[in-house]
Amino acid sequence: TNVNSIFSVVGSFSHHLLIYRDAKLLWAAKANFYPIATKVSSFGNMPGLIACLGENGWIQVAYLGTDPPRTHLLSSTKKELNYEQMDAEHGQLIERIIRSENEEREEPTDKLVFRAQVAHAVEGIQEYFDESEGAFAKDANGNILRSSARLSVGYTGNKLKNLNINVVTPPNVVCEQTTLFYASFKGGSTPLNIPLSFLCRGDYFPQTTEIQVVATFM
Repeated sequence: TNVNSIFSVVGSFSHHLLIYRDAKLLWAAKANFYPIATKVSSFGNMPGLIACLGENGWIQVAYLGTDPPRTHLLSSTKKELNYEQMDAEHGQLIERIIRSENEEREEPTDKLVFRAQVAHAVEGIQEYFDESEGAFAKDANGNILRSSARLSVGYTGNKLKNLNINVVTPPNVVCEQTTLFYASFKGGSTPLNIPLSFLCRGDYFPQTTEIQVVATFM
């Protein structure tokens, strides 16, 4: 280990283990779950194994790389380079690259379809919100202004699992429910109708009214 460097192991929500030396990424490996805790340990007299704890309670031991050779094997004879063979292999590689670029990739037919209906007017509500002074925009009567929308979600495939829907708003807009989770969703059935409510912040300059909806599923 280099004493002048800091080595760190980072787990990501994309099921990856990322190995860093200082700020430089050295290695990336795929895990079977979201690693929420990691520790470099030794098992069976083999050092450098990474124990990972998943969000579901599972434990996985990862072994990265291969054992370095204990001895250096040096050939006493030098092999002459065959430039004709190298040119032929290079030409075959170029042909394979060109064929792969020209191949038409089949796009998936299963799609997640979103439709949004947005109210044309805002309403003043008298509900209590835990807010700092002047955080939300209000009408002349002091009621907080709220805009409503309805998000329709349909799926053209058979069935999907672990549907996560995230609503991403600009700094001047607050969504009352930003994350929605559905363990399973059957395609071709009645679409999901999700009511959404938005509040305008009075302490931010309105930069944009664009709201993004991001979905992930298995």
